[in-house]
Amino acid sequence: MKNLFNMKLHETLNLQNGLVQILRVSGGWIYRFWEDNIDKYDRNNYRVNSVFVPYSQELNEIKKFCQVRWKEGNMNIVCGEELPCSKHGWSGKK
Repeated sequence: MKNLFNMKLHETLNLQNGLVQILRVSGGWIYRFWEDNIDKYDRNNYRVNSVFVPYSQELNEIKKFCQVRWKEGNMNIVCGEELPCSKHGWSGKK
């Protein structure tokens, strides 16, 4: 699963079959929730609620994530696994 702290601006992460969407914005994230209003198979009958969750340095202090980077083809990859990383240990280095 993609790490919230590694998301780029305007990148989205969909959870719970698309009923929860997280959008990375400057200063935090917007969580958008689709709630079943009448018919769960008809997106037109959903209510949408959103909440802004501000970034806090406190969040980053709670969990540290592996920052090992490598290149695969044209893409730069970041490990992003919570430390201790199963591949790179506590240091987060190769």
